[in-house]
Amino acid sequence: MGTRTTASNVFLPELVEQSVEGAFSGISVMQGIGAAIYRDGLLSSTEGEIVNVPYFDSLGELDDITTDGDGLSLTTFGQTAEQATVNHSGKMFEMTRLARAGANDPYAEASKQMAEAARRRFDRALIECASSTPLVQTYTTSDFLQPDMLTDAQSLFADEENDIAGLVVHSKVKASLRKVKDADGNSILVDAKEGGLARINGIPIITTDRAPVQGSMGAVTSAGTSPPTITLTGTPAGAYELRVSVTTAGALGTSKIKYSLDGGVTYTENVTTAATVLMVDPFTKQSSGVTLNIASGSASVDNTYTASFAGTFSSLLLRKGSMVLWRSDAFADEDKDISRDTKVAAVHVYWIAHLYKRMPGLTRPGVVRMVHGIVS
Repeated sequence: MGTRTTASNVFLPELVEQSVEGAFSGISVMQGIGAAIYRDGLLSSTEGEIVNVPYFDSLGELDDITTDGDGLSLTTFGQTAEQATVNHSGKMFEMTRLARAGANDPYAEASKQMAEAARRRFDRALIECASSTPLVQTYTTSDFLQPDMLTDAQSLFADEENDIAGLVVHSKVKASLRKVKDADGNSILVDAKEGGLARINGIPIITTDRAPVQGSMGAVTSAGTSPPTITLTGTPAGAYELRVSVTTAGALGTSKIKYSLDGGVTYTENVTTAATVLMVDPFTKQSSGVTLNIASGSASVDNTYTASFAGTFSSLLLRKGSMVLWRSDAFADEDKDISRDTKVAAVHVYWIAHLYKRMPGLTRPGVVRMVHGIVS
């Protein structure tokens, strides 16, 4: 249950609820580019429930009256409903005595962190929704993202190509874009200014390593004194740069390792070796989809292993209002831990993330997925 607090601490979950709900109301999903409509008022309180996501039908074009005295035909103006599944997320925590006595408002800090955690969860869900679009443009691993491909992607919207909100790319794709020059030798990527977003073709870029990838991990290269063989199995959830280091020498089951999925920037805590080790992203705490298969043998502290992702990346071109994030009011539950005479609070929110099958009042979805390679 995490860090405990004593019964003498003042703890008001009602204030947590009010503070968190206020912070949730100000969440800016997808960097505020307008690709997703952010709504509150979802009434469901059951995860897995199927609910209707309503939007207005199109009235179509104006009717012509060709004969004096004729009237207009009646068109019903109603709503269409698509269906989506309700998700349930939350966090349980306590405030320590030190937090209560601190100079800063602990309720404000808790609500700020909860809102940021919710924004990241909502953005991940919206990217997953956007990736399900039927409008897909596929290239090969040797074709890197460039302006002409964006023009091709926009053409998939046909005559509904206006109101482009932004482009979602993986960080490796953004790094690749920096290497692409125009005829005058200038970068096609215009860097962000004054806290804004970088742009290409005038389109704002959201950079996230949650952008979809499709591929596998390459062969493992080992180094050091007689390193036991490590192979990889599974489908990677990201474009990982794997680094494995032995931290405690010994036989399989005794030796310990640490690993990094981002090229050595962030490592896990020490992990005891086993025949199979399913790797977890140390930042998101989500499964990487990749398993280390470690052969028997005596590991040395100078043993290191490296492997890189190989495959394609997906970039998402988004129109304004192409998706919706619909949430319930955030609420806090309070309970007592009788074994320690303490109180805990859990904040809950129910929500849906949905890609419109067709944009409200239009005929097509508002997302194009481009599958491509990068400049190595």
